[in-house]
Amino acid sequence: MLFRDPALEREKRSACSEMMNGFTLHKFDAGGNPTVLVDNVSGGIHGGNYPEVARNILNNKGLGGVDQVGFIEKPQREGPDGRMVMMGGELCINALRCYGGFLASQRQLTAGNFSIETSGVDTPILVTVRSEEGITISKVQLDCVPVVSIADDVYTVDLPGIRHHIVFTPKPLSKVELRRRLANMACHHHLEFEAIGMIAISPFNGSFLISPLVHVLATRTSIMETSCGSGSLAAYLVLANSVGMTQTKLWQPSGECLEVEEVGRHTYSVEGSVFPIFTGSFLFEGSTGYSGLVIDGSAKFV
Repeated sequence: MLFRDPALEREKRSACSEMMNGFTLHKFDAGGNPTVLVDNVSGGIHGGNYPEVARNILNNKGLGGVDQVGFIEKPQREGPDGRMVMMGGELCINALRCYGGFLASQRQLTAGNFSIETSGVDTPILVTVRSEEGITISKVQLDCVPVVSIADDVYTVDLPGIRHHIVFTPKPLSKVELRRRLANMACHHHLEFEAIGMIAISPFNGSFLISPLVHVLATRTSIMETSCGSGSLAAYLVLANSVGMTQTKLWQPSGECLEVEEVGRHTYSVEGSVFPIFTGSFLFEGSTGYSGLVIDGSAKFV
């Protein structure tokens, strides 16, 4: 039998902790879309490690399900209120909405406008937060010139940092079917897009329901999302192109709606509810990567 010196073991654990950095994460619900934001303002996690850290968070069952992971960084220029980079360098509208809600809470505001740098675009994004009957509503305003095309009854919508393929179906499609269709579109994928989506639009409750599958190249993950901001914008653009809709509430798989609107020439807004679920912490060491996750059970921002 091998006996270990307790004092020596404590010294080893202490030395290990000193080599590792502790980071805070925040989990949110954005229109039913479970999203984690990692506080990396210190820069302790190198951007090249974001996909690895994100994969471990996505696969951690103790978090109760996560669709995407973003990393809060220090802004790279003067002026913006914050910076948020996604796990694969893609654009994520729902994560931006979460970050806007987080900034408002940090500043003890029930309403406010925030300029946020983010991945997938070159200029800061405006996020507007307000409260309606105690519910936080967060809206992203995106300036872009989307490219919409159609071939073989499949619409393709190119947005900053992400491409969506969209089909009309009489009922929602399963993850298996969406993945099959996305695989069939592989010849249309281009490396300039950090993420690729496959979305089915179905009639539902007097409006439309989207079924979104998003594949992020850097993390090699395909997530059947419970709500999708960029997918809702892409669906809106297709609906505007095909049936002339100018403002619409799109149902999400979560049972909630996101509201999309064209608010100016080549300017679009996506809004919906956001609320915090909990805060937690984990350890990360650069050479070995993700180490462990501890959830504190709090539903408050820190």
